Amino acid sequence: MIKELDVYLVKVQADFAKAETSLSNTTDFFPALPDSKIEVNTEFQEVEVVSGGYDQDIAVRGHVKAAVNLSCYMRSIGTGQTNLPDFDLLAKAAGFQTTPTTGGSKYLHTYIPSTSLIGKDITVWHYAGGVGTTASILRKVGNVVGDWKIAGEAGKGGVFSLVSGKGQYISDAAATLVVPTKNRSLIPAVNTVVALINNVAYKVLKFEFTGGNSSEQFIDSTTSYGMGRSDITKKKGKFMIQVYADAALTLPITALLGGDVLASTALSVRWGATADKKINVACLYPQYTDVKTEDAGGLTVWTLTGNMTRNDVTIVVNADATT
Repeated sequence: MIKELDVYLVKVQADFAKAETSLSNTTDFFPALPDSKIEVNTEFQEVEVVSGGYDQDIAVRGHVKAAVNLSCYMRSIGTGQTNLPDFDLLAKAAGFQTTPTTGGSKYLHTYIPSTSLIGKDITVWHYAGGVGTTASILRKVGNVVGDWKIAGEAGKGGVFSLVSGKGQYISDAAATLVVPTKNRSLIPAVNTVVALINNVAYKVLKFEFTGGNSSEQFIDSTTSYGMGRSDITKKKGKFMIQVYADAALTLPITALLGGDVLASTALSVRWGATADKKINVACLYPQYTDVKTEDAGGLTVWTLTGNMTRNDVTIVVNADATT
């Protein structure tokens, strides 16, 4: 198999806990980054039979589970309610819901944690690329949910990841490699990025937001491999951000000392040079639990970590070319 020929197709399931059976290379192509992967974990129970010898007996093959990790760059892919960002699929599997805002030429895609106890799950098809007819291997996984991570570093693209995903393994089979229809929208670099801490603007070197989701896959003895639906069972959001400032500003340590005044310590990170490429990640009720002073290339920088209390985080992708 040739890694560069791999293809991922991803689709939100119409019905929760019911895997999709038809995915399209034109509408369901997912622009996965190279660290994306699906691993199959099979449980075996060793068998020991008292038989007057040291023979190794066959083990019992038990449950078959699928571990899914997918990541992509964060970008806008055009105006309109149906032109959702690439990471939309992963966000929904990580417990987000989306609301497009339209009015005139304005299109904002807003993501917040789902208010429903039962959210969305996804079906993932992975073509392990081979050259020639039926030379690839198609692995199918359904009922996938998991944790999420947004990470960015100055001069690079922001990345959204579905991590520690759990799903129902369906099958592996020989297949013909599909030719996907790609979207070639620009990916904004984390360059024109500002972090607001206590309403004071700092320059950003890197950041990471994590959902802290725990997910469980439930046993279903009626299925081929003994596993069924997956559910998110816990959310404990965290963040890390490394910032600096050219001029004397209110030191970030004040955010730590005022950690019990949540409403006044809103944290937001936004980047994108042009109107229709703007991305904003906002944590309305952060609690700063640690502030470290460090050196980065001769700069004095502050690395702040903390909790996203109330799991109150909002992601906004601006697909409006005018604002």
